[in-house]
Amino acid sequence: FSAIENAGFVSVSDYTGAASIVDSTVPRVWLAEPDRVRQILQNLVGNSVKFIGREGRIGIRLFADEAQNRAVLCVSDNGPGIPAEHQRHLFKLFYRAPGVDTVQGTGLGLHIVKTLVEQHDGMITVDSESGRGTTFRVALPLADSD
Repeated sequence: FSAIENAGFVSVSDYTGAASIVDSTVPRVWLAEPDRVRQILQNLVGNSVKFIGREGRIGIRLFADEAQNRAVLCVSDNGPGIPAEHQRHLFKLFYRAPGVDTVQGTGLGLHIVKTLVEQHDGMITVDSESGRGTTFRVALPLADSD
C-alpha cells in the first residue's frame, strides 16, 4: 500500500488497516491520461479509506480484459456497503447517501470519477451489499497492440 501512497494516490498516514494489490500486470498500454487515472484512483481509494474505518481492508486490482480490449481497475473494501436503493444515485452530482453525514465529503467525487471514465470511453460499475463492502470497477480501452 505504501507504493500507492508514495505515488501520490492517497494519503493514509492515520490508516492502520491493510490493503493489497492483487494483480498489477497489464501487458499493453491503456488509452488514458495518467493524471486523470491518478484522480480516479485517488477518489476511489479515498472513499474506501473514509468508509472502512481504521481496521478495514482495501484491495486494488489492475488487469487486462483482453476479450473486451480493456484495462480493468477494481477498488474493493470491506466497509459497510451501500444499500441497493442508493447505488443508482451514487454518480449523480452532489449525491450523498443518507447516513453518511459524519463522513467528510461533498458528493462530487464519484460524479467526477464517472465523468473522467466516460471521457476516456470507459465504463464504471459498482457492486455493493449492505454490511459486505463495495467494489468499484473501472474499465478503460487498451491501446492497439500493433
